[in-house]
Amino acid sequence: MSEQQSTALVLQRPIRFRLARSLKDASVGEVMALDERGDVVDPRRSRLQSARLWLGAAAIGGVGWASVATLGGAALLGPAFFAACLGLMAWESRRLGDLKRAIALAAAGRRDEAAAAFAELEGRRAAPALRGTIDYWLGTLAWQKGDLAEAERRLEAALAIASSSRRLDVLRWIIEFSRAQLFAVKGELDKAARVRAELSSAPDGDYFRLARMLTDVTIAFHRGSPEGLPDDLYDWAREALEMNRFGHGLVLLSWVYAARGDQDMAAHLLREAPDRLEASFLPECDPKLHAWMEEKRVAWKLDEPPDWA
Repeated sequence: MSEQQSTALVLQRPIRFRLARSLKDASVGEVMALDERGDVVDPRRSRLQSARLWLGAAAIGGVGWASVATLGGAALLGPAFFAACLGLMAWESRRLGDLKRAIALAAAGRRDEAAAAFAELEGRRAAPALRGTIDYWLGTLAWQKGDLAEAERRLEAALAIASSSRRLDVLRWIIEFSRAQLFAVKGELDKAARVRAELSSAPDGDYFRLARMLTDVTIAFHRGSPEGLPDDLYDWAREALEMNRFGHGLVLLSWVYAARGDQDMAAHLLREAPDRLEASFLPECDPKLHAWMEEKRVAWKLDEPPDWA
């Protein structure tokens, strides 16, 4: 694709930067502002607050949850679970309008346009925090397209920058959760476990609690055993069902319940997942999980109307 074509793609449709009110209410196209604990800051508070804020698209896309998850979901956080960040009241700064637009495109699941927008930003001279944010997002977008090698390369570059200053701790934690999930998806389970072990000191805000859960279940799924996960997953399942996004988390939890012999709960979670999988790019972000989901939807006849309908 030529530079002119990329620019034309970016300008094709308007996009508006919108902040989510909360982790549970976040929908496709909305960006989450995180404080230093990892709690979501609502739009009104973010405008009034003079403290440092961090912007993240929590998968809303992804993998991910992350996905941030991004936001969807790193990919799981941010590709599922997609999240990304930049500090010092970035959401109020006109100078960062192009960055906000690129993040908004990613949050909306417009990955090709977002990639072109971030690539254009990468060509400019930028401060380290901005360079780290751009690398993070380009890694997340590469993950959403199934290019796991490029995703790892970009996340490593972003981590090197984020590790250079305590002011970038929130970005560093987000990247580390993304790396742990990416290694699991790649089948590099020893690496995933090592990174996860280093995340015990991450903040305890809502977003990072979600990231811990998703990371643990992602590693367990690719290991092929739920051993080591909590015996009672009720709270995790309840929170996942209360969210508008992060459908791949429901798929992962469905797998755990199925592995433990509770097919009724597994089928319920899997039945609820599709409405929350928009812009998660699960087939590219985690092909093995997507294949399991499709197999079970057929085996459990989840696309057929229930007997009482």
